[in-house]
Amino acid sequence: VLFTKKRILLSALLLSLIVLCSVVYWFAMQNKWLIADYHKQNEMSVEQDKFEEMFLNIQSAESAVRGFAGSGNPRFIAGFPKFIDSIRSNFRQLQKFQDINHSSLDPVLFSTLGKLVKEKIEFTQQVKQLCEKNDFAAAISLISTEKGLLLTDSILSLHQAANALMLHSLGQSKRTFNLENNKYYQIAYWVIITSLLFIAVVVYLLSREIK
Repeated sequence: VLFTKKRILLSALLLSLIVLCSVVYWFAMQNKWLIADYHKQNEMSVEQDKFEEMFLNIQSAESAVRGFAGSGNPRFIAGFPKFIDSIRSNFRQLQKFQDINHSSLDPVLFSTLGKLVKEKIEFTQQVKQLCEKNDFAAAISLISTEKGLLLTDSILSLHQAANALMLHSLGQSKRTFNLENNKYYQIAYWVIITSLLFIAVVVYLLSREIK
């Protein structure tokens, strides 16, 4: 009978250790998933920052040529080349997120964004060239054309839509991460504590049987 009890207790101890090891392994795997998801959130934040930075530089470039055309003062476009370089650099960074399928923007929306950005750069450069030729009237007229107004409105609308989409995706990812993180920690905590208590009881009973 004692031998049978010892075998039962040893089996229970072995089973408890297997369960404990399995839980620790499962928790480690889930932790890797959470770390990967956390890195994804960081990528989404970087993408959103690059998008905002690009949009601000588009606005700065537009303000620069408008100021130059309206006043004739070339100091307005002192930072124009820097704005254009930054727009292109930020767009290349956004393109990288598309290439690795880590972007919050769908390909159609991003393709539209690319076309508008290219057209906006070309448009502001045309205005700048007219101003540099002292043809300020033509520059102001070009800004006031339907194309100029439509470009400005289209970029504003696209910015609002894309920014809302990225913020929604980022917020949803953070909420999911927090919920899953809390759930996994609670499950792992209670299972590990229960397993340790069970092991302690089995060890105590086993020691009594051995004595």
